[in-house]
Amino acid sequence: MKQIIVGAREPQTLARFWAAALGATASRDNGGFLVTPGADGGVPMLFTQIDESETPPVWPDLLLSSAEGTIAEHIRALQDLGADILRDGLLGPIVVVGLGSVVMADPEGHEFTVESTDAERDEVIRTLDAGREVDTSHSYFAGRLPDPCFMSTARAEIRHQ
Repeated sequence: MKQIIVGAREPQTLARFWAAALGATASRDNGGFLVTPGADGGVPMLFTQIDESETPPVWPDLLLSSAEGTIAEHIRALQDLGADILRDGLLGPIVVVGLGSVVMADPEGHEFTVESTDAERDEVIRTLDAGREVDTSHSYFAGRLPDPCFMSTARAEIRHQ
């Protein structure tokens, strides 16, 4: 794949959001604003102007996972950039530190999913394997509690992700 082209009402604003969210750079390009991936690679994204009356095409499913830090830190950073939390992701609600996913929207409402990192999931598995309870007091969603069968099935579900 050479490039992802995204129609946007405010292409410069959206390019800046995605450049910051992905650790990439944004620059003016013929007909739009180009987001060039960082050293870890990826596909460039070109944000082009659409007319206010146009309906943007369907947005692709994007899955983000932070290479460093925690999912909670990643979510907070994305919110600081203008993203909103919409709902729990396919991996379920984040009820413990490092477990789950959440669906967010960029400043123009395009949805994407943020998931916990491999390191966070590994830590949850080590904690459960040791027979200890997972500390939820520092979770981004600390007020949410797991359903009754969650802890008994968490280890198997995490390993199958």
